[in-house]
Amino acid sequence: MVVDGRALEASAGERLVSSLLCADRLATSRSAKYRRARGPYCLRGDCGTCLMRVDGRSNRRACTEAAAPGRRLGSQNKHRLDAVDPSRLVDHAFSSGIDHHHLMVRPRLLNQAMQSIARELTGFGELPDAEAEAPSGHLHHRLAVLIVGAGPAGRGAAEVLAAAGVEHLVVDRRPRDYLRAPAAWDDPAPPPESLLCAGMFAAYPGEGIFAAHAETAPALHTFAAAAVILATGSRDPMIPLPNNDRPGVVSARGLLELMAHDALELEPQSTVVVGEGEHGRELAERLHARWVPAEEVADILGDPEVRALRTKTGERIPCRLVALAPLPAPAHELGVMAGAETHFDGHGFALVRDAAGRCGRMGASELWAAGELCGQMSPTEAHRDGRRVAKALLDRRAHVPEEE
Repeated sequence: MVVDGRALEASAGERLVSSLLCADRLATSRSAKYRRARGPYCLRGDCGTCLMRVDGRSNRRACTEAAAPGRRLGSQNKHRLDAVDPSRLVDHAFSSGIDHHHLMVRPRLLNQAMQSIARELTGFGELPDAEAEAPSGHLHHRLAVLIVGAGPAGRGAAEVLAAAGVEHLVVDRRPRDYLRAPAAWDDPAPPPESLLCAGMFAAYPGEGIFAAHAETAPALHTFAAAAVILATGSRDPMIPLPNNDRPGVVSARGLLELMAHDALELEPQSTVVVGEGEHGRELAERLHARWVPAEEVADILGDPEVRALRTKTGERIPCRLVALAPLPAPAHELGVMAGAETHFDGHGFALVRDAAGRCGRMGASELWAAGELCGQMSPTEAHRDGRRVAKALLDRRAHVPEEE
């Protein structure tokens, strides 16, 4: 492969981000507004900080795209790819950090000028090369059950529906070959046969439809289903630490999954895990890395990439990766868009559901929720919960008239 005009060794089929980590290429772009250096964080296809230009197309996730001979990768939001990047001047001009809430607020004329420049700078990537352009279409699906998410809960639900012969479709934005079992899953199930790889981006209550975009054979997909099982799982939030946006700050859970998926090997001393309680300690043990409680961290050092972590006692711990291990938070956004209620469970906003798993209605669609979206669960527990919710849905279909 070629990255920013330079050759990079990679194993075919591994995630692009694995190739970049092995080559010590941590920075993939600069932030849209203030040109801060950015690199992969979640490593699970969720956050978007690893966006790169791949084979002439912008905004491709390096953590879900696969390496292959001849692929061309480019950093985004950089003026020069093969030389000194002038946008690094921002790092030096604001070496003590940027308080974007108060930056150039007064006088008003200065603020207006800053906003005008910022609008010109903001954006993600550039237009695709002519050869990368592809036509788009629109496919509308009417079906009995739609499952959003192909994680443990979604797979459990799909198993039950498939065994019962019920028409259903599972939608997940990650490629099928990426959807191997999480490293923490004791009894993994394969990706469902009824999988559509497309990114579900919205629910429209007024129209009663969900909408997704497929990257392979680009097309807009819309869905109208009698029942929708939301199994969007959880995500790893950011732990509030100084310089936690430096390239090299990653999710510990995502790093563990990436290493299992690509047989990626990292030097144990290259990673420091910063986490909360037993969750952080457990991930550190599985990564064979040192664990530092979040409350003991004073700063993350590097310019712009991670070089060390400094504790409040003054200890400087050299490292290339700081793996954050916060308690996962439910990925509730799509459920909220569909009209479901949430409650704060201490770590994030989980969907509210009844004992069977129902969490409301959106037009003609009955909404159900399963797995980590509803609270803290292991992959095995989420898989069982998905199966339980699907069985409750089938039981309701058997006892409730279709017109209801």
